[in-house]
Amino acid sequence: MLALELKHLVGRADRIFVGKVVKTAARWRGNRIVTDATLRVERDVNGTKVGETVVVTRLGGTVNGIGMRVSGVAMLRRGERVLLFTEMRRGTRYVVGMSQGVYRAAQIDGRTLLTHSARDLALVKRSPSGLTPQASPLPQRIDLDRFVSSIKATLATCRANAATCTVRRGAILRRAQQAN
Repeated sequence: MLALELKHLVGRADRIFVGKVVKTAARWRGNRIVTDATLRVERDVNGTKVGETVVVTRLGGTVNGIGMRVSGVAMLRRGERVLLFTEMRRGTRYVVGMSQGVYRAAQIDGRTLLTHSARDLALVKRSPSGLTPQASPLPQRIDLDRFVSSIKATLATCRANAATCTVRRGAILRRAQQAN
């Protein structure tokens, strides 16, 4: 998967918020299992309102003892607080970049610290020679207020020049498929 920088997460996300997971429910969608996580917005960063509920869907889950697991998806658990970058695709809301768009929140010494959630992802970056392995360019642990300030500054940059925040997913996927 392409390693996303903050500008790419911001460029793709139509909603960015801190929320608490109030409910999760797995279900069948065709021949796949998906899990819907319902979150109550605690802090709007872009595109939501405090108190609003947002349903985010991910691939995988367990229904009637049958499980499906997808590496790299954002696992959201009831009761946890997270900062999410989300986007609508074909009428369903997903986390941007699988688990790259999830930060878990924890209170430590009176501050809210975020921990990046990108696990189980083999990340790559584009280079002149093709795709090469890449560690996540996103901060792995950061103060919530500081990160929100960075996100808002990036939002302003993206609004001024959208091309700097765009990821061409189709071209990247085609190149990755050709390499295999």
